[in-house]
Amino acid sequence: MEVFKNVTDSVTKAVNFVVDKNRRAAIINRLKIVIRNEKEIQARSYIELGKYYYDNMRDSTNERTEPLCVAVDNADRRLKRAFMKLDEMMVPAGVDDEEEVCGDECACAECASDDGDDFFRTFSAEPDGADEAAADDPIL
Repeated sequence: MEVFKNVTDSVTKAVNFVVDKNRRAAIINRLKIVIRNEKEIQARSYIELGKYYYDNMRDSTNERTEPLCVAVDNADRRLKRAFMKLDEMMVPAGVDDEEEVCGDECACAECASDDGDDFFRTFSAEPDGADEAAADDPIL
């Protein structure tokens, strides 16, 4: 009987150890999730605070913040130029919206598919002579 009691106690201690270890791991994982979420909330709040400062409280005489505001201005200008260039690149070269240029034996992606879904899979983002254009264009 004593042997069974010792075995039972040993098994109970081992099970309790595993349960405690799993409980501790679960709490640690929950705390990591809370920390990650709070860091994301904090980062979003800092961004919103910075946007508010930039839009409403910008002081061009402040030597500490003005370089950051100028960097935001420059990045905004570059983003607008990049989006304009992207819009230009999305239109195939030499094709007007009102003019039909395809013939009966056309193999272009728009003619191959009735709904035009294949167009973006086969469209090359770089037209012929892109290397010369890239050297002149500071965006690329």
